[in-house]
Amino acid sequence: MFDLFTSLKKYNFWDKTPVNLGFIRESYLEKIIKFTGNRLIKVLVGQRRSGKSYILRQIMN
Repeated sequence: MFDLFTSLKKYNFWDKTPVNLGFIRESYLEKIIKFTGNRLIKVLVGQRRSGKSYILRQIMN
């Protein structure tokens, strides 16, 4: 059980530890942030291992 918690700890964004943001993609962030601010649901789609999770981490940061 302890191993499970330690492996999940890297996905915890609430404990104030710095998150690995990867390569900052300024152009993508500028385009995506324009669509935030309203209550519509946004969907980020793309191929496997193309950086969707890292873009979401950069937006959360």
